[in-house]
Amino acid sequence: MLKVLVVDDEAPIRQWLEYCVDQFDGFTVAGAAASGVQGLDIYRRELPDIVVSDIEMPGMDGLEMLRRMQKIHSAYICLLYTSPSPRDCS
Repeated sequence: MLKVLVVDDEAPIRQWLEYCVDQFDGFTVAGAAASGVQGLDIYRRELPDIVVSDIEMPGMDGLEMLRRMQKIHSAYICLLYTSPSPRDCS
């Protein structure tokens, strides 16, 4: 079973990603976090195999979170994404 950590400051996106992970056999949600700080805390406890994270988050962004995770344990797969802000879509 591969453990997946989901990190996104927007609850609807985070919940949708958790739902998607749960749809696949062999994957389980190891935790879900609303910030990079929370994500790092869960990572320390769970040592997930896969981290799915937004890049742009208040406080600690996804890139800084991953840099810190790499110092703890570098054997994981990461998927980073960001969504455009509404002003970028006009």
